[in-house]
Amino acid sequence: MYDKLILYGCGNLGFRWLNHLGEESVYAFADTDLKKAGQNISGKRVLSINELIEMRDEIRIYISTTERYKKEIFRILTEAGLSENVVGIPYKDVYSDLNVQVDMGTMFEGRNTLLEGADLRLCKLGYASYISANTKLHNVKIGRYSSIGPNVRNILGQHPTRKFVSTSPMFYSTQKTLRKSYVTHNIFEEYRYTENGYSVEIGNDVWIGDGVTIMEGVTVADGTIVAAGANLVKDTEPYAIVGGNPARFIRYRFNEDDIIFLKQLQWWNKPETWIDEHAKYFNDIKKLIAVVKMEEKKSGERGN
Repeated sequence: MYDKLILYGCGNLGFRWLNHLGEESVYAFADTDLKKAGQNISGKRVLSINELIEMRDEIRIYISTTERYKKEIFRILTEAGLSENVVGIPYKDVYSDLNVQVDMGTMFEGRNTLLEGADLRLCKLGYASYISANTKLHNVKIGRYSSIGPNVRNILGQHPTRKFVSTSPMFYSTQKTLRKSYVTHNIFEEYRYTENGYSVEIGNDVWIGDGVTIMEGVTVADGTIVAAGANLVKDTEPYAIVGGNPARFIRYRFNEDDIIFLKQLQWWNKPETWIDEHAKYFNDIKKLIAVVKMEEKKSGERGN
């Protein structure tokens, strides 16, 4: 059952997923545009809704579009009786063998891995980042090449700790969590967000250890390492190592000049061909710096 993966949406994002997954992993495309149905695109046939209905017992459907169109497509598939065929992640091994929970609001950039018990809600996962076992995240944006360890949580919701007589939401929130409220409007900021509207933002090339908790509103900077068991309550600096409860700065991963170089390089935004070529230097920051500077010098000389 569910042996054939259908990518619903054959636009640019659909092509990218086809490349990431490999042609052998994708059975066909599907699309709402009736003009595309029956065509062959990138070697894959584009199926219609009626064809999907006929194949319901043997297909799983991944909506390979931007977030803007996901909800409407899911509505169409639900009306066609195909909602149970829709999967939150397109990888067959993860979907069929592991207890992974992913909602329709979660987006994957590609080459991602989720291990058993992972639970993602309204998250955005950057290219080549992975989520380890039993990690549960809600409304979290994760950059590229980041490693999220097992049992990681982000904490939602605040209670007052000063001035207010009680910490109960009955005295500051209109949500009536306890079926009663003494206020007519919210008088305390229960939920905090990053500048981009996420509960937590995790940068690129970040490593978060086992059992870390992250308070809402926190931004984890590029290159940060968060030690196992830490309780992260405030933003970090690029390439810092932090740990403890509450988490405190321990040291930087590199010296100041090296950090400046990496912040300017932003290697995670380079084409994969660049990374393939330079990966052999990633075991020594000094080697990578020397090579990149030599390449920049040669490029400048050719420009002159």
